[in-house]
Order: sequence, then structure tokens, then C-alpha cells
Amino acid sequence: MTRISVTEALAPFHMQRQFEGTKTLEELAFCLARASDDAAVEVIDNNEWRFLVPTEKGTISVHCLVAGGQLSVSIYDDEETSSKMIEHGDHWARTYMWTLAVAKAMNQADMGLDLGEFTKRATSTTELIPLIKKSYSVLSDKYKEVFGKELEKRKLSVGISYALLGTDKIGRHESNSEGGIITISPEALDDSEYLKDVVNHELIHFLLGTDDVESHGEEFHALADSVDLPEKYRD
Repeated sequence: MTRISVTEALAPFHMQRQFEGTKTLEELAFCLARASDDAAVEVIDNNEWRFLVPTEKGTISVHCLVAGGQLSVSIYDDEETSSKMIEHGDHWARTYMWTLAVAKAMNQADMGLDLGEFTKRATSTTELIPLIKKSYSVLSDKYKEVFGKELEKRKLSVGISYALLGTDKIGRHESNSEGGIITISPEALDDSEYLKDVVNHELIHFLLGTDDVESHGEEFHALADSVDLPEKYRD
């Protein structure tokens, strides 16, 4: 773990941007979770906090300051910390945990962040797991039928969020060295059949080890055909 790797993980976040409450906190935590399984959270004031990421020689400090409605983030090497680390092996789980830790501490300092919608999404993610497992099992069998080979076991993390989705996407898959991360928009939860199609779409990307931004080629359509994924949900 180095300051460079943390900086690279946070690159999509933009180091200076408008502060939009828990939405901004969540996107920052999501990006940081790419670099580390654990981090300590220290809230300095109602508008200032930092994440402390452990390294072999000390910590990397991700310092955050909100001023005039803008969030500025700076990264620097720091000394070892005695602060309690918040650790989890699942990407989305630690994203939720770090977001909640900062938001609760800021609210204790009268920041007034609304945690209702965020808490509801975190709960909905847990409720989504049975569908993920069922769809994954079906697609795993189809993968063997279509490609005639065993599926490589890879780590998967799933979360319900708008984080990094943009305005025109309902789901997103991103590959990493251990497996993949799926993000599903809360808007997909309103229709169970639609949700199933969104889950299947993103799981196909996961099984093939392709990012959502990559083209939907022959292998994608072969698996999509095997589970009758509608053509309109293949883009």
C-alpha cells in the first residue's frame, strides 16, 4: 500500500467537488475501498475528517475538508495511528461502514446529514443477496453449457447505490484483481422482473470478467441468450 496506489484509487472521485452529503461520502468511501480493506475514521470538526489507511511503515492520511459547499481531498503519508480500524473483506460492506462512520460523527457535530435513504439502501442490499445467489447459480450452470468449461471462482461484491453510475445507467460492473464489484441503482428495485434482468446483465459481465464499459460481444450475448435476457437490456 502506497500513497500512489491510494491516489490512483481515488482518481475517479475528483479531489475537489461539490459536497452533497452522504452521496459524496459514499462515492469517496467506494473509491478508497478499491485500495484497502481497512481504514480508521477520524472526524476533526463538523466539516473536516480523515481516513487513515494502514501501511507497513505508518499510515496514509486522506484528509477531507468542506468549505463553501465544496469538498477538498488531500493525501499524504502520516505516522502510525492508534485509532480503531474499520475492516471488512467485502468492498461494498466497507464502503457502507466507512460512510456511516463519517456521517454519524458529523451528525454528532450538528452537520445534519440525512441517513434515512442511505440506511434503507444498505438494508436493501442485504435483502438482494438471495436473488444474487440464485441468479449466479443459474448463470454458472449456463456458463458450463455454453463454453464447455468450469467457471473460475472469483470474489463478488454487490451494492445498491447511485455511486459512480452517472445519470444514464441502472447498473455497473467493474473488474479487479480479486473478482468484481456490482453496483445497482435503487431505481431497479421498483420492479422485480426488471431487477432480475439488471442482476443477470451485471452478473454476465462478472462471469466473463469484463467491465461494463466494454462492448457486449458474442460471449456476452451467448450467456444472455441462455437466460432469455431481453434485447433491450443488453446495452
